[in-house]
Amino acid sequence: VQQAYEPPVQQTYEPPVQQAYEPPVQQTYEPPVQQAYEPPVQQTYEPPVQRAYEPPVQQAYEPPVQRAERPSAVRNSSPAPSEAKSSGDKRLLPILIVTVALVVILAVLLVVVLVGGKNQGTEADLGLYQGVSCIVSGTDVGAEGEWIRLQEKRNVTMFLLDKEYSGKWKLDGEDLVIRYGGEKYFGTLKQGVLEVEISGMRYTFQKNGGAAQPGAAPGATLLPTEPEPEAAEGPVTYKLVKAYDNGEEMTPELLEMLGGGYVIFNGDGTGLFSFFGDTTAITYDDTNMMAGEDKIPYTLTENGMEFVMDEASRFILEVTDETPELPPPASGEEEPDEPEEPVEADELQAWAGDYYGFWIIDSVWSGTQEWVQEGAWWDTCASLEWNGDGTGTLILWDVDFTKDDPLAELSITASAYDGVARFCGEEGQFLGEPLEHADWLWYSDETEYEDLLLISGQFDNGEDDFWYDIYLRPWGMEWSDIQEADPDLLPGYYEDWYLPLVESGVTEAPAGYVGE
Repeated sequence: VQQAYEPPVQQTYEPPVQQAYEPPVQQTYEPPVQQAYEPPVQQTYEPPVQRAYEPPVQQAYEPPVQRAERPSAVRNSSPAPSEAKSSGDKRLLPILIVTVALVVILAVLLVVVLVGGKNQGTEADLGLYQGVSCIVSGTDVGAEGEWIRLQEKRNVTMFLLDKEYSGKWKLDGEDLVIRYGGEKYFGTLKQGVLEVEISGMRYTFQKNGGAAQPGAAPGATLLPTEPEPEAAEGPVTYKLVKAYDNGEEMTPELLEMLGGGYVIFNGDGTGLFSFFGDTTAITYDDTNMMAGEDKIPYTLTENGMEFVMDEASRFILEVTDETPELPPPASGEEEPDEPEEPVEADELQAWAGDYYGFWIIDSVWSGTQEWVQEGAWWDTCASLEWNGDGTGTLILWDVDFTKDDPLAELSITASAYDGVARFCGEEGQFLGEPLEHADWLWYSDETEYEDLLLISGQFDNGEDDFWYDIYLRPWGMEWSDIQEADPDLLPGYYEDWYLPLVESGVTEAPAGYVGE
């Protein structure tokens, strides 16, 4: 089929749109900012500090202290510490048997006292020994006015170099040991002549009637040997003229303020003892004054008498023609009208509370058990409580005892003056053996370290006999001063047990075994 021819459509020409010419924007030329030239800071060269070479400190090797194992309760019959702690009952013997054992021990002690006591010498050894000579570097410098007095219960009082000291003494045959302030001085006692070396001074003392000891200083003048003075047969009155407290002489003004003192012997074995406002009826013999169960040994002198009380107070009396007006003697039955005022309660209260330290065996005279050896020690806690009237209670416990089952417990009396406290044990026990009046006597300034108490005593159960020292410091107090100056006085559990407890805020000594 022939299609009709259709020519292509002619489109109208449209020229492109001409856009107006826009020349490019001319930006103003801004040259770069020129910053002021700052040269780099020149630091001064500091060479490294040259330290002197310090070689490491070589510490001397100190082997650990071997502590003797000690039974924890009744001697010769108690379990070992580990057995006691695991069983929960450290007293394995029935109470009846223990009681019988203590009665037997007390009976033995009574016999010992009556016959003079082991290592205590005889009655003839007691008394006053006056100075004969003192040898220093081969020269006799004299000992006039110096003396030593041996007393019952192994107490000794010495007056040397114008000062008085109190301590303990023991005699083994003719070998004498005097102990004072933690030191021991050795000598002999033969036929009334006492020789002892004290701090490089070789002293000779003689008791009236004593024989010259071979080897005494050449040219030494011995004392006359006439018999000691005897008490007058008729009534005689002695007046207090001097008194010493812990070696320090009390002034006449203080004695007068306190009320003075008199002793009257009626000549028939009865008399009066009147001191500082209190009068007591007494009986007496040639060596002792007795007030009830209390006994005061005395020594007659050329002009009067002397005696010592509580190991620390010495009194000198002279015969007088005075007829003193004395308060009537106390009957011992009447109660005081008013309660006594507290004795320096505020000052004493500073010493109440808990303590930490240790006790150590200082010297051994006899020992039947392995733990009784010189230098054996045990960490210790203590608690001191006051009643508000100058009396209180002291309890000690250590690694084998607890506060409820203590190492020691005793009643005490105390007084304080100008920040110094004086403590005196009255009645109690240490390791099961009885403690009596003044067996423990100590002062708060006994040591050179702040608030470090030192208590010394003697243990003797008839088989084991040793002296011991107890060091205590208030609980919570650091021992850094002692650690630096005298590490031997640092308790064994101080760093591993005590300090962590204190630093964690424990303010009271744990009542259980020390160190656990």
